[in-house]
Amino acid sequence: MPSRPAFTLLELLVALLILGGLSALAPAFLQERAAGARDRSALRELALGLAAARLQAVSADAPTRVQFDLGGRTWRTHPAGREGKLPSGSLELLGVAETQAEASWIGFFPDGGSTGGTLKVGLPPERREIRVDWLTGRIELHD
Repeated sequence: MPSRPAFTLLELLVALLILGGLSALAPAFLQERAAGARDRSALRELALGLAAARLQAVSADAPTRVQFDLGGRTWRTHPAGREGKLPSGSLELLGVAETQAEASWIGFFPDGGSTGGTLKVGLPPERREIRVDWLTGRIELHD
């Protein structure tokens, strides 16, 4: 009777050991990916909040601002009250009106312009940013 190729017990144990090691690493990898997705979502939500604040300033013919609470890691539109959370990780505000230790803001004017500023999140090479042009009020998301 001819012998058929088969796996040895040692080969099966090695394969199970490799699969076990990979399955132990999977939760950490998935958790890191989920945190990155939450941060990207928060950044996009903030960009939409800034765009809504600009639209509100133009349509209501009244200044509107987006206030940043750096301690609480939140943002809020005044006077409308739209709000959200800032992304986790390193956070840097550049050229933002009235930058203080805990609170800063970006304002939008009835003509569509703004006070301008840049919000940088994360560290290079994974840094993301939102830029608000002071002249046009245009919001650019660099994700």
